[in-house]
Amino acid sequence: MFGRFGWNDGVTESSNFAEADRFLSLGAQVSGAHWNRKSDRIGVAIAQSDISSAHKDYLAAGGQGLTLGDGKLRYGSERTLEAYYSYQVNKPLTLSFDYQFIGNPGYNRDRSPASLVALRAHVTF
Repeated sequence: MFGRFGWNDGVTESSNFAEADRFLSLGAQVSGAHWNRKSDRIGVAIAQSDISSAHKDYLAAGGQGLTLGDGKLRYGSERTLEAYYSYQVNKPLTLSFDYQFIGNPGYNRDRSPASLVALRAHVTF
């Protein structure tokens, strides 16, 4: 089990992974030992990000941030569901298959939900 909570006053500009003034995530990961693949992992997580009223007003007025801002904003909380499977191919190589569903990307309800699919490789030397 894991979780994360974040808060920003919404007036102070920050540079981090995302523009979020409020952030909450919860998730769980299970070892593959349950199906005789002890080095594999499966996980799922949910997250919600929000911005403050001051931040909403700034973006709605045409302001731009590091990753947000296109002149219009019909605000909606950004919600994400992520699921992944990490498969140990051999001792040095692990492949992870990842799916993310993002509702209201960029806090904008006019944006369609986004689905992202990824394949990651981790090689240990």
